[in-house]
Amino acid sequence: ISITVHSLPQPVISSQGSLSFCDGGSVVLDAGSGYKSYKWSNNKYGQSLTVSTTGNFNVTVTDYNNCSNASSTVNVLEHPPIPSIVTINGPTAFCDGKSPTYLTGPAGFETYQWSKGSSYISGATDKKYTPSTSGTYKITITDNFSCSTQSDGVVITILNPPKAKVTTTDSKNICGLETCLLMANSGSGYTYQWMKNGVDIPGAILVFYIAGTPGDYKVRVYGANGCKENSKVTTITSYCKETDQKNIPDAEPLLSIYPNPASNLIHLQAELSGENPVAYLEITNLLGEVVYVEEQSLNGKQFYSEVQLNSRFTNGVYIARVHCGAEVIVSNFIVSGNQ
Repeated sequence: ISITVHSLPQPVISSQGSLSFCDGGSVVLDAGSGYKSYKWSNNKYGQSLTVSTTGNFNVTVTDYNNCSNASSTVNVLEHPPIPSIVTINGPTAFCDGKSPTYLTGPAGFETYQWSKGSSYISGATDKKYTPSTSGTYKITITDNFSCSTQSDGVVITILNPPKAKVTTTDSKNICGLETCLLMANSGSGYTYQWMKNGVDIPGAILVFYIAGTPGDYKVRVYGANGCKENSKVTTITSYCKETDQKNIPDAEPLLSIYPNPASNLIHLQAELSGENPVAYLEITNLLGEVVYVEEQSLNGKQFYSEVQLNSRFTNGVYIARVHCGAEVIVSNFIVSGNQ
């Protein structure tokens, strides 16, 4: 009787690439050719096996003598995913200037690189970054296995502040009861707050302000987007000789106010030169606080205004100024018995 003993097959697994790879990668395991059948430890069949997860793998082959044998086990390691979340510390939209917002990536990784749009930002290699211009920001993170990932984009918007500028056609040196009309630049949605010597002037919130005393004036302009900007200082002086002082006539002031004293309502009337089509009325108390302002288009030379004495008009003395071009008329009135 002739007996033949066939040698067992000796499959050896080779890999097409590294057995450790980054998240999302894979490696191909190959058991070699020349066998009748192949069965992998994860119940897959075929000479090769593509692996994309961590695990231990071997293969059992059967040769053409129907002899079977298993290979040694190979260990495949998929490195854990890198968190690609950017944390936004602060608002995503803010006014131009010193940024209140900074971005951070996850801690504990080998390297960081920030980019804006499709371009890397030079020197931005810390896990923290403070944006100073509008754009879409991302971070690329690399771990100690040299695996990298890029975050989703974070949109940062830098809002433009309004323009703030003060102009005047009047002399900046006022004498006696002279005034200087200060005009701020206008803009869509702009609001205003005038300041004297760095302090807000109560009630001075229109595009113009009539300065009747010397000091350093400027305006804070608020834009529709919530941003603000201060103008440069406009200095009003009062270097005057005695002959320059102008007083209101005691008999008939050019600005007629009645009734005076008043309790609920006043009428203001004046005859102007008609050289300017717009007149500005400002009423202040003796502390310089603005309690009423009005801009009026003139119809000829007549100025007339009717002012309700609301809760801002407490009992006391008030100064009314009408400014029209180079012409300024001033008069006082008394509020008495206002409830």
